Amino acid sequence: MTRPFTLDLSWATLLSKLKIRPADLLRQADLPEDLFLRARPMLQPDAFLRLWAEMSTNLDTDTPGLMLAKAISPEAFSPPLFAAYCSPNLIVAVERLALYKPLIGPLILEGHNTIGGLEVTYGAEPEVELPAEFIGAELAFLVNLARLGSKTGIRPIAVEMVQPPVSKAYADFFGRPVRKGPFNRVVFTREDAEKRFLSANPALFTSFEPDLRARLDQMERGASVKDKVRSVLMESLPSGQGDTATVAKRLGVSPRGLQRKLAAEKTSFQSELRALRRRLAETYLLDTDLSSPEIAFLLGYADPNSFIRAFHIWTGTTPEAHRSAARAI
Repeated sequence: MTRPFTLDLSWATLLSKLKIRPADLLRQADLPEDLFLRARPMLQPDAFLRLWAEMSTNLDTDTPGLMLAKAISPEAFSPPLFAAYCSPNLIVAVERLALYKPLIGPLILEGHNTIGGLEVTYGAEPEVELPAEFIGAELAFLVNLARLGSKTGIRPIAVEMVQPPVSKAYADFFGRPVRKGPFNRVVFTREDAEKRFLSANPALFTSFEPDLRARLDQMERGASVKDKVRSVLMESLPSGQGDTATVAKRLGVSPRGLQRKLAAEKTSFQSELRALRRRLAETYLLDTDLSSPEIAFLLGYADPNSFIRAFHIWTGTTPEAHRSAARAI
């Protein structure tokens, strides 16, 4: 079950900048005409993506994601996005986006400080499929944020997408080609990630942080335990931390308490883990050219043979045979 979230206030400013009439857009997306007039307009992920898709078709460009990313700016006030602009540097901005961006969209963002620099990965919530152009918009937005905040021409050292865009416009914007890879990610040098944001404003952030925290708490209370487990697993599996103890710790409960809560929702940790692994495995096999060992890694299996055995139990066939049969149709 997916969770609803609040449609962000920045939409009105964004549509005005793009010269799109809200009433026309809502009608095309089959949404209530008074949606933008409501105090707290709520949307399910499928309705949000329908709205985003219709907005994209209204733009006279073959790279709507890039156009949208460039149109999002600080004056289009959005507490989660403004929190990022108020940050002292890109590292803190990514931490805040990872925490607060789920308030305004079905997106999971995760930052990793590595020896090579700051790596930011993007994914979807369980049962949500994000269009490639949507991911392109998010990657471009983050690079644009880094440039606007630091007032420098920051260029990422790597940009990868599961489904790279065909248009060369993205490569021109990033300053390097967008490569095909197992993750949607952008990587910055440590020097660029630590560059001071001239837009930093700790006092302003402190003034609206309590509201963001309250909204986050309310969203978490509204989500089912199994939804929370799936979200944590989506982030943790590639690092091999898809065990009960790790997930329980991330959710602030004991392993036994987590199992009790899941039992109350007529499921279990292992059932959710198996279901998520199977769904992701089939997606990787059908939509990417990743090998079985690479998929096994992404699903948190220490041994590729463990993945092959599990897949055979799920489907009665091997991963590669499943891929070949599906592509032959």
